[in-house]
Amino acid sequence: MLSGVGGQPGLLQAKKLTFIEQANKRQCCLRIISFIRLVDLSLKSVLHKLVYNSLTAIQKALESRSKSDMAGAGTATATAGGRSTTDRSRSGGEGAGTSSSRSRWENIRRDSQYFIFSNG
Repeated sequence: MLSGVGGQPGLLQAKKLTFIEQANKRQCCLRIISFIRLVDLSLKSVLHKLVYNSLTAIQKALESRSKSDMAGAGTATATAGGRSTTDRSRSGGEGAGTSSSRSRWENIRRDSQYFIFSNG
């Protein structure tokens, strides 16, 4: 497409395209743009699903951990200075962080679902 001018290889001039060649080039560029958009949307969808599944797995792990903490919370584990120390008191009180963390994760999960379905 590029040719030398005046026999000098350093100076280049673009070849003028005909109307048919321009139309073919335009069509090719449009197809490339469509393909890039398709790949971009596919990648975005996969990443959103990955984040959603990761958050769901984290939420399930936290819920199972909080359930196991609550199941063992009623038993006294040690007595220190005449008072009994339970699992609840070691974790900062009765149900410490479970309701707030659960609601926080529910908010994150709800927001991620909204983001996935509103931007899809």
